[in-house]
Amino acid sequence: MKKIYYIALLTSVLLAMYISPAFAQMPGMPYMPYVKAATITALSCGTATVSPTTVYAGASYSGTATVPYTGGNGLTYPAGAVVASTGVTGLTATLQAGTLASGAGNLTYTLSGTPSGAGTATFAISFGGRSCSFSVTVSAYIIPATITLLQSQKYMVASIYDNNYLPYTAPTSAATTGKLDVGSTSTLIDVPGSIPTTGITVYIPATATGDGTLAAFSSTITIPAAMTEDGISRSLTLSWASQAYTSSTTSITATLAAVSGTLNAKKLDINAGIGNDYLGVLLGSFSYPYNNAGATTTYQVRDIAGIPDRMFGKYDIGNTTTYEHNFIYVPVTGEDGKIWLNNNLGADYANVSSTSFSPGTQATSATDYHAYGSLFQWGRCPDGHELISWTSGAAGTHKYSAVSGQSATDTPTSASYLYGGFYDWRSTKNDNLWQGEAGTNNPCPSGFRVPTAAELTSLVTAAGISSATYVAASKLLFSNAGGIDYSTGDIDSPGYFGGYWSSTVKDLWASCCQFSSVTGSYNVGRTYGFSVRCLGN
Repeated sequence: MKKIYYIALLTSVLLAMYISPAFAQMPGMPYMPYVKAATITALSCGTATVSPTTVYAGASYSGTATVPYTGGNGLTYPAGAVVASTGVTGLTATLQAGTLASGAGNLTYTLSGTPSGAGTATFAISFGGRSCSFSVTVSAYIIPATITLLQSQKYMVASIYDNNYLPYTAPTSAATTGKLDVGSTSTLIDVPGSIPTTGITVYIPATATGDGTLAAFSSTITIPAAMTEDGISRSLTLSWASQAYTSSTTSITATLAAVSGTLNAKKLDINAGIGNDYLGVLLGSFSYPYNNAGATTTYQVRDIAGIPDRMFGKYDIGNTTTYEHNFIYVPVTGEDGKIWLNNNLGADYANVSSTSFSPGTQATSATDYHAYGSLFQWGRCPDGHELISWTSGAAGTHKYSAVSGQSATDTPTSASYLYGGFYDWRSTKNDNLWQGEAGTNNPCPSGFRVPTAAELTSLVTAAGISSATYVAASKLLFSNAGGIDYSTGDIDSPGYFGGYWSSTVKDLWASCCQFSSVTGSYNVGRTYGFSVRCLGN
């Protein structure tokens, strides 16, 4: 027992020598250093300031709180523990490391998180033997009464890795991140999809009835590691800066950005990673306010293995040895808020066999011939007649021949382009060839269809396309592939105008949208050849 007592006594003496300046400087005793804590005499939470001052419910927040103190002893101090908010929860305050003034100064806390609602978020802090509480007012984020944002928006990331995808069949179940080998080895498709920290500009369609200013907004979600290619969980932020709008505004500008490192989306298998809704798999979902009543909606970020062409992995009647329609497209949201394909049918960027293959790439200009794609006769299926070999923004040739004549059936027995019939390539018209996804000769991929004239007009209006000069400024990045003359079968004026078919018919004609010196909807003969841009169901 005495031994234990002496050990305890010695420990106490040594500890006292270490922490007491009096002990350390006693005559005859060697000098020993001591630790002195950072202390203050008062902490003034009542005069704490927060920056930025505006904190919105349901929106991610990042800022600082400055808390004054007096009686600082001039010593340094480490970063403090995380303090969670009470009242309105969801925010945290973390003391930043620093050095006290010898007297009065300020402590700095980092604030972050997403407030659970409107009201008061309170933080109970302690430092240097003193405690107090400061508060942050959380406001409800209110959209001005003169603007309403469109609901249920989506952003699609195409991320693909597959070398075993043929034969391809349209999906009948939900998309997964798994692999589905279906046959022999195919040409490798390796397309990494990512969202950088520098951000991607996105647009949320809006309807405005007057002028005003939309306040800044930001929301952050976490993407799980299982949904990334590198197995690293990333945070993702959807935000928009404060921006003015007018009664003519059709969308607001926002940014989608990864935090602390690029988000590399999981690479998906073509047969497994599309899904019967043609929306791929969900990476994450934001909530954002959309109207003056404070209602919220979702902005989904989705990962998809592209959208294969309707003739993907199939022969056409012009070639029974080579797959000429192995095109992969990416779904994008147009200015009208609807899902479209990002490229024209047959675009070089979508062609797996092309050296320009890059399915996420769109027209870099109105005369980018890699984005021109195919030129269809209205109502014909993709049988090869539409394929064009482009050599420049102003020149191209038919992949197969162009011959004078008509067809007595919905499916000609030749891949030749049929010219000479002003009204129709078919000897007896059929108005139902391109009507909806179930149309007899619908050229669009499963889940997509040729838009109606009204839908094309709505998109063009929302995108503000007034002439051929502005087509590549739209989200769909149209291009001016020209057309094919009904009387000669010659490719007409590529680079100068763009023609896009609709599914709408009127009497003997069909409706198209032409981007020229004046953009508009026209009824023309079905023998003409124009581009097709597909709309999701």
